[in-house]
Amino acid sequence: MTHGLGTLLSLAKLIGWEDSGKSEGGGLMQQGNHSFILSADGFAGHDDVVIKSLDTFRPRGVAGVTMSSEGEIVLILDIKELLSESSI
Repeated sequence: MTHGLGTLLSLAKLIGWEDSGKSEGGGLMQQGNHSFILSADGFAGHDDVVIKSLDTFRPRGVAGVTMSSEGEIVLILDIKELLSESSI
């Protein structure tokens, strides 16, 4: 889907999940000369984090991990790698 700001991409589809169709937010992104909106079902908030790399096991599109302030493991996505297989 295209809007005045560029293509609308679903984060769920980009990582291979089923799109719920209930996007509540998104972020304006740019890669090279391409601008696009990356939509998501929602945002859980924000936190200051320390990113840990995944040396021996790194799934496609995952740059690393961190722990939330509640102790949950949070994946840090590599948007550039995810987009390399997309058609923006």
